[in-house]
Amino acid sequence: LKDSVVSALIYPIMLLLLAAGSLVLLLVYVIPQFTPIFEELGGDLPLITRIVLVVGEVLQNFWWLIILLVALGVWRFRVMLADAEKRFAWDLRVLSLRWVGDASREVKTGGGLARALAKAERFPRLALQMISVGEETGQLDGMLMKVADTYDTEVRNTIDRLLSVFTPVVTLLLAVLIGTIVLSVLLAILSVNDLVG
Repeated sequence: LKDSVVSALIYPIMLLLLAAGSLVLLLVYVIPQFTPIFEELGGDLPLITRIVLVVGEVLQNFWWLIILLVALGVWRFRVMLADAEKRFAWDLRVLSLRWVGDASREVKTGGGLARALAKAERFPRLALQMISVGEETGQLDGMLMKVADTYDTEVRNTIDRLLSVFTPVVTLLLAVLIGTIVLSVLLAILSVNDLVG
């Protein structure tokens, strides 16, 4: 499943990287060319233009810090998950989240697994029914395998659908970001024209 997801993500990730490169190029090299003109003419620039100029300035002056922080964060997380004790602590923290709840406590005190999972209100009705049948017939292990197979297929289908939507969504998002940058420049030019006029 992981390999199929990685394979399907190759094109969208390449698209994302190219578009991110274009955005950085716009913000770091193109937009700053307009800054001296706007400053020379004075007047208030539109808010969107000021935001874009600030983002461009931050990227231009602190790009190395941003890359360093991201790389450090990724490295730290990978090191943490590579250590067995830290990985266990992380998994324990995830499993202790409120949405997982006390399913385990109810089962230890003699309650059924299906009933405990139903109280958590996080599991599909079909899975709960299959687990309940497995408990009643004494075939819980086999029924849990059937539940796993059923939802494994469903997860694969859901991931395929999400991946098919991912590329258009990324394209649309990047078009909006680039459009916002272009709009900020156009609004600034129009405001400069008003000042000159």
